[in-house]
Amino acid sequence: QGSRAGPGGHNQHDTTRQANQPGQTGRRGVVSPLGRGDGAKRVTAAFDYVLVGGGLQNALLALALRARRPGARVALVERAAALGGNHTWSFHEGDVPEAAREWVEPLVAHRWPSYDVRFPGLERTLRHAYATIPSARVDAVVRQRFAGIPGCAVITGRAAVEVGPRRVRL
Repeated sequence: QGSRAGPGGHNQHDTTRQANQPGQTGRRGVVSPLGRGDGAKRVTAAFDYVLVGGGLQNALLALALRARRPGARVALVERAAALGGNHTWSFHEGDVPEAAREWVEPLVAHRWPSYDVRFPGLERTLRHAYATIPSARVDAVVRQRFAGIPGCAVITGRAAVEVGPRRVRL
């Protein structure tokens, strides 16, 4: 199934939205929860970036935005109760560009300086650092980095029912 470009040139399957293009004005990245019919108050909040989906990619984007644009208002929305799901990501440390290590490093829970590879008739030690990131660590680090930051929010337990170029409705 192919993807097509939506308003503003965003791919329809991209979960990362920058609400306004440069030079545009007005409210940006609005998150507005739906009224649930249970008397809950409807709330609207404005953000510069709204990231829908709390997996590793958007967690890294959220951390990168906080580091590179400290004044940006960023929301990370996840329908589950915690970010990261129930996953463990493992990778060769050499695969992470130097510029991205400041965002990846706090997420790493375990690291090995080398590892053994064994096949029938072949065995060798690879001297390449290997690291792993568990989902619980993604959740804890992102929440800690967003705690108390004005204009930033981690919103869990709420599904996005509408995602557009200027707003996300929960």
